[in-house]
Amino acid sequence: MGGDGLQILQQALFEVVATSSQSLSSHAVYHSRAQSSLRTSWVHALSLLTGITPPIEASLVSNARALFVRSVSRLGATGARTTGEAGTTPSTLSLTSVTKAAWAWTTNPTRALDAIEWARNDIGARAAAIACIRHTQASVLGVLALMLQEHPNHHQGSQLAALNLMEESVHTLTALPSTAAAHARWAYENPTARHNVFEPVKFLALEPFLRQKDTKVEAPPTEALEARIHALEQEVQAIPHILYSLQHRYGTPTLTQQYWVHAIFGLTACTLAASSLSLNARSLRNLGNALYETASGLVETYVFGPLKQMYNTIRHRERRLALLGSDSLSTDLDSLERMCVEFARDHGVAASKELDLVRDRASRGDLSVVLRSYEDDIRHPISGAVRGDLLRSLLIQVQKSKVDLELAMSALDKLLAANELNFTLLSLVPLVALAAGGYTQTRAWLRRRRGLGREQVYEVIRTCLGDVERLLNRSLAPDAIVTGMGVVGVNVDLGIQRLSLVDYGYLRVELRTLQGLVVNVPRRYRERFAEDLEELSHAGWTVAQRMETVKRMGRWYPFLLRREVE
Repeated sequence: MGGDGLQILQQALFEVVATSSQSLSSHAVYHSRAQSSLRTSWVHALSLLTGITPPIEASLVSNARALFVRSVSRLGATGARTTGEAGTTPSTLSLTSVTKAAWAWTTNPTRALDAIEWARNDIGARAAAIACIRHTQASVLGVLALMLQEHPNHHQGSQLAALNLMEESVHTLTALPSTAAAHARWAYENPTARHNVFEPVKFLALEPFLRQKDTKVEAPPTEALEARIHALEQEVQAIPHILYSLQHRYGTPTLTQQYWVHAIFGLTACTLAASSLSLNARSLRNLGNALYETASGLVETYVFGPLKQMYNTIRHRERRLALLGSDSLSTDLDSLERMCVEFARDHGVAASKELDLVRDRASRGDLSVVLRSYEDDIRHPISGAVRGDLLRSLLIQVQKSKVDLELAMSALDKLLAANELNFTLLSLVPLVALAAGGYTQTRAWLRRRRGLGREQVYEVIRTCLGDVERLLNRSLAPDAIVTGMGVVGVNVDLGIQRLSLVDYGYLRVELRTLQGLVVNVPRRYRERFAEDLEELSHAGWTVAQRMETVKRMGRWYPFLLRREVE
């Protein structure tokens, strides 16, 4: 397998531990919120007492659980009970008995306060275990990053020293369950002590690894070395299961553990509501039918109707917005022309050319022949109406007004025909607005539920950059000790001269988290933001350069500016 195989193992272990460290951050946030939430603490207390959530220290909760079970038994718990037992087991408790006992404990101030105190101590112990796991994983990450960056191919240092350091890192992770359990037990017994202060994790193989970095080993690895690498590969394959089991035991409770009390009370409320609503089944059925008819009418009118109209307009080019028939205007115009020609013929115009001229003028709206007779007859309206052509000229002008009206309506028809598709699309605006608004709000709600809302992501980015700045600022301490046990020495050219291994591991985790959030940055800042993260991750940059990069990022990007809370 050789040096390449060892490097592959290092890279694989680094990815596993880094991913686990990123997940532990969310667990730590949940525990910090749960300790300050009375509702969450009470649900956790009931989970501990009923055995739904295994406690950190079973002996400290056994008495309270036995008292709770006896309360349930007195309230009518179902299941076998042997003479002399303290009570039935939690697995034999009925849903009604558990609910009654939980209510009895809630209404008893002394027991409620004790249960909440136990729950908060248990949550604090879990938070302490998470902090211990994060500290150890960060130290291992610092060692792995040091090995990958300083000796990427293991040509400048001894492969035996690198293998020893790799084995020690794997053994540290393998022993993590017992270490976390011991720290959680201590935190449970000492709830007022500080649980996030740890001694540096010592790696005895680190100093030999650093001292031999300039030694070149040309000979291939021996069979014993190959066997050790193969055994190390088997141990590395077991690390993901170990880290997952730690997160499952000390991390965020499952949805069942978080909401089983809510589900019980919700089921009880639904049962009571169903029994009450069954008395008004007919009214509810009528109400349901009315709601269905209303909803179906709205969907048919504002969804399917506009869609069908748009399809017919595009596919069949049907004119539904026409105000006139296709032959109405031409018929009325021909009638007006004939009236004018007959009127002119009755008044002495016999030549065909003159009659054609009268017809042409009438088609263009010129009724001069009729109007001249109208002007003569209107001087003597009574005689003109009796013996003249006053009424006839008036009726011809009425026909002219009808033709003018139909011309205007024809122009309006052409306008409607030209914009018929636009009107159909406008009828779809309510549907599109409703669908877009519903999709946007649902998507935003789901993202907020998963912690991926825009402001939530920006808050995570601000927090990560603040942690990066704090870690870099810590490395500038003038009294930093140069040792291979807890601090990366100045002789290691990483640009992080006095950053401890655990801080270096935390730094890599924070930068990894930020790189995963680049896709959530506004598009116009995304490329520059990714470049700044590359500068922070560059091994050749000094601490001062990285600090200036963090400060510049805080000045340049508007989404990093915290909004003022009124």
